[in-house]
Amino acid sequence: MARLSSIKLTLATLLAATASGASIPCPQDPTSYAVTKFFASCIPHSLTCSYQFIVDAATTCALVPVGPDYLPEVPLTGCADPRYSWAVTRTADGGLDLSITTVSVVNPGVNVTGTHKIASDELEVTNHGSVQDQSYAGPQDFAVQVAA
Repeated sequence: MARLSSIKLTLATLLAATASGASIPCPQDPTSYAVTKFFASCIPHSLTCSYQFIVDAATTCALVPVGPDYLPEVPLTGCADPRYSWAVTRTADGGLDLSITTVSVVNPGVNVTGTHKIASDELEVTNHGSVQDQSYAGPQDFAVQVAA
């Protein structure tokens, strides 16, 4: 009998919420990713470069790939939080594309990817005599928009 009363109370609560126009929030996929503290640079007189940044104020993404002088492409690579992955590709105009990917919360079989274009004029080459190295000189904080 107590169980029946509990069921009736639950149903009454749900009906009241529906009648009042209250809605239960549905999960949504991101429309952008917030990147902060973005850093990319090749290390002078070294074979390596460094990429590091924070995404959505919650997780660090970093890698020290082999350069040696110019920022290399990075295949899809995980972040500290395994829900996030990132990659870097070269563009025809000498810039880079930074992409960030998560799995859709609405459709778990689909990836949600945003891409930020790093223009070639945001990349600097410094001459160190016998070697040159490339580094990112654009804003450290930016949004990575997800394609609609």
